[in-house]
Amino acid sequence: MPSSEMVGSVSVDRYGQIVEWLREAAEKLSKSSFIIGDGALEVVPMQEHGGRSVGDDLFGVSAWLHRLSEDIDVPYNTIKEYRWVASRWPERHRCAEVAFSTHKVLAAISDPEERWATIKSPPLDERTGKRRWTPETSRQRVGYHGPGPETTQEKIEAVHDLVADEHVAAQVATDLLRRPSVAFKAMTDDYPDYRLAG
Repeated sequence: MPSSEMVGSVSVDRYGQIVEWLREAAEKLSKSSFIIGDGALEVVPMQEHGGRSVGDDLFGVSAWLHRLSEDIDVPYNTIKEYRWVASRWPERHRCAEVAFSTHKVLAAISDPEERWATIKSPPLDERTGKRRWTPETSRQRVGYHGPGPETTQEKIEAVHDLVADEHVAAQVATDLLRRPSVAFKAMTDDYPDYRLAG
């Protein structure tokens, strides 16, 4: 089968099947994350800054969440995070088709009305032509761009992601080959293949 009909090491058709299968799993994961967050929120409601929750005694919030963590065998920091996200997204404002991870990122929007409206207005995904949230677009929406690629391999992969469109790739390749040192290195056998490096 020609490589143009492959995604990674699987056919385009198989890739589509895997995507559907994983979307279902991700949807279940999102529901489970909210269930855990809602349960933790019920056990230990969120407090106003400096305030005390209803069940807060000598032990405090941290102790109750640690106990819950041990009782359900979910890491403390995971429960703490899920509880916070659930507190930012009352059930009526959650979007079932949007991943929990996107809810988590967009939870950083401080104004509740803006937060709830934002999740219902996903940006256009230029690759698919559909409106949807991606990890990158949700981080961009809250102003977090994160560190860029650092290793040579990460940089190569980032460039490949950016030039997935054939027209863009052709233009970039043309521009790069106009640089004499790049063209020379690309045409010689001793140019290292970083994809094969450790």
